[in-house]
Order: sequence, then structure tokens, then C-alpha cells
Amino acid sequence: MVRLDEARLTEKTGRALRRITDRGRQVLAQGPLRLDEAYLRQFPEFEATVLRWRSGRKTSHVAYDQGDSPDVISRTPQEDLRASLDAANAVLSDQLLEKLRAAHWSFFEGVVLDVLAKLGYGGGKREWSERIGQPGDGGVDGIIREDALGLDMIYVQAKRYGEDNIVGRPALQQFAGTLDMKHAKRGVFITTSSFADTAVDFVKAIEKRIALIDGADLVEIMIEHDVGVRPVESFILKDIDENYFEA
Repeated sequence: MVRLDEARLTEKTGRALRRITDRGRQVLAQGPLRLDEAYLRQFPEFEATVLRWRSGRKTSHVAYDQGDSPDVISRTPQEDLRASLDAANAVLSDQLLEKLRAAHWSFFEGVVLDVLAKLGYGGGKREWSERIGQPGDGGVDGIIREDALGLDMIYVQAKRYGEDNIVGRPALQQFAGTLDMKHAKRGVFITTSSFADTAVDFVKAIEKRIALIDGADLVEIMIEHDVGVRPVESFILKDIDENYFEA
């Protein structure tokens, strides 16, 4: 992914996550292509990186601060394939977030429970979770039973927010208060936006265990576990079978 950053096709968004840029979308719209060095050198930022690397100078923090520097410029076909897949998944992530933000709130809450079941909550059994969210729900949109009798419950809050509507500390304080009223110690708070640092710090400081899943994490999980997405093409990468030739 570093090579795509250098060509300004992708950019870091934090916590080892990246998103595709407008330039990256234009490149993908051209159809199948090989994102090798020869292609990427049409972009001046990437060309400058190559020249600096070949002159023995590090690239990080020279023209821009991405927090990364390439180990090598020449990559293997496997690495090129991985870079192309990463770029395609970056586009898919953006599309998924748009779909989730445009969906009805009740549908989104169902998606959240599907995702949590895939992560193993409720023993991975979707039937052990229930959507209860409605206007005036007191901050609880779903519940998950961690055992067949429902003796151990996890409460879920789902916020279908736009990118700029960041979840702050007050929302987490309200959710923690709801857990108190339910005599619960565990909860999951999921949003299609992100969490303010103060919200994250608050969750770390309290005794209750509240898991936070932001929009970037949510769509990454959905892609990994095939929630709301489907495979359209697969590739089998092959290598020499050394055992065959040594037999």
C-alpha cells in the first residue's frame, strides 16, 4: 500500500487503515490495469520518490508525511496483486459506508447484529440477538444473549451518523448510564462515523467493558466476513512445487 500512497492513489486514515483518493478512483475507472512501477511513474509524486530512493535518501517526511518509507521500489507480482486488491477494497469500503448511512435506521441496527454474530457475540448465533431499537429506546438498539437462558446479556447501541458527526464523550456517558439501569457490565457501541478521543478515553477509564467500533472498522469487518458483500471473482496464485522436483 505504500507505493499507492506515494502515487497519491490512497491515503492513510489512521490505525493502519487507508482510503482511496479521487485520483485512485479515476485510475480504477480506467478498467483492469497493472499497478507496477512503470505505470505509477506517470505520477510526479511517485517519480520523485523513485529518484530520492535511488539517490540513497529516505522518502518519508520529504515531500509529505505518510509515516511510511519504502523498503524497495521493485515489487513482486504477488505484491502488485495485493496492492490492487487493497485498492479495490478501499473503494468497496467507501461504497459500504454510503449504503449504511443511507439505509433506514432499523435496517442498520439489523446489520449491526449480523456483524456482531460474525464476530462471535452470542456464540456466533444470530438468533441469540434481538433488535429492540425504536424512538426513545433509552440508548439500547439491540441485545445479545451470551448463554441460552439469557443470564449474561450484552447491550448494543448503533448510531447511523455522517462522517462529520463524531461520537463524543456525552454519548458514551449516556450509554454507560443505560448499562447501569440494566445492571449490565458489557456493551458495544457502533457508529458509521468515528469516536472523539475524549470518548475513547472515557471508555478506557470506567469499569464497564464497552467495545467501540467505528465506521472504518465496521466496513472492514463486513468485507472480511461477507456481510452485505459477495465474491465476484477469485484468483489462485501458484508457485513452484519444490517437493515435486526433489522426488
